[in-house]
Amino acid sequence: MLAVDEVIKTKPSTWKKSSGQLALFIPCGPLGRSNEKTRQTFGSKRAKSIFRGGGPFVLKDSRDLALQALRQLGYLDEQNADEFEAMLCFVNEPNNKHHLRKLDLLPRRSDCTRDVKEKLRAAFREDAHPTWWHRQTTSAARVKQIVELLRQAGVLSKKPKPAGQYCSGYSQNDISQALSIYAREQQLPACKTFNCLAWRICARMNSEDPHRRGTVEFRRWALAACRPDISCRSGSAATTAAPLQTFRLLH
Repeated sequence: MLAVDEVIKTKPSTWKKSSGQLALFIPCGPLGRSNEKTRQTFGSKRAKSIFRGGGPFVLKDSRDLALQALRQLGYLDEQNADEFEAMLCFVNEPNNKHHLRKLDLLPRRSDCTRDVKEKLRAAFREDAHPTWWHRQTTSAARVKQIVELLRQAGVLSKKPKPAGQYCSGYSQNDISQALSIYAREQQLPACKTFNCLAWRICARMNSEDPHRRGTVEFRRWALAACRPDISCRSGSAATTAAPLQTFRLLH
């Protein structure tokens, strides 16, 4: 803060008003608990959360702003490359969900991937809104809780492989495969990525928590208008014999 104050005082003429083409992000980590050590070291649990976020960054506005931000915030990476599931995890992070709801930009069930990209882009460009967004984080304690659940369910070997280093002696690939099996057995929605599988299962584990809000769901695909080569009249042979062919799916 002292360094910023010094820059403002010594070089005031170099500052320009934002043109609206930039988006500022202040990533946050887990809030954690407020205790004496936290207050002495950081000042508050919010300050600690910002410190754990890794530092601010700025992105130029573009049609891909939402995806660029999700990569910077850890929701999109090599192991979690599905855009739909990355956005699903982002909007269901409690603090992100709260910010989006205040902006009236929380995705609705009728929205699709394309709609959510535009809502996130609008939220990230909002100058009047606090720019802190929470990173993708799965605490070690939460992963251990998931591992224990998978072991009890019999989908993860109780004897980890010697080469496993991710958590409790298991590799991330071992845990990911076990998550997929457990999700199918529990009839959870199908997921492609580790983050989304872990989030779905954690949501099921915490479903009885009275403080927990419902999950935000939206569609992967948009349902477009009827194809021009197929009749869409109510009760026609085309709509009754092959209803699935009367629509085409758009990403």
